[in-house]
Amino acid sequence: MEALKSILDNFFRKPKLKSVVDSRRVLAVWDSAVGTLVARHAQPKKLQDHTLWVEVDNSTWMQQMHFMEEKIKTKLNLIMGANTVEKIRFKLGLLYRHPSHDAPQPSVPGWCALDLNEDVRKNIEQEI
Repeated sequence: MEALKSILDNFFRKPKLKSVVDSRRVLAVWDSAVGTLVARHAQPKKLQDHTLWVEVDNSTWMQQMHFMEEKIKTKLNLIMGANTVEKIRFKLGLLYRHPSHDAPQPSVPGWCALDLNEDVRKNIEQEI
């Protein structure tokens, strides 16, 4: 008789099933891997042939996501425990908004909440 663990391990290692399981796991860990702010603007849609397809809600965030691609891949693969994501492809799209993502956003820029001296604040205001 074969141990149930061995049977299940072999079952889940089948390429097609492993791909489905990996895809579901990546979608499940996305928010914790990228954080709430990024998750508000970018959501994974599918994992296909080690390429993660992510929809982004605007072009500014798409550019930011390109800069963060390596960091996101590393974090996802670390959480997954394997090199599941080799590439990330971004495209503009409409996102499903999870209720927790619709929390009110601060009405002032983040730097205003920081404890900055007056000279730094003036420089920031001047640049803006």
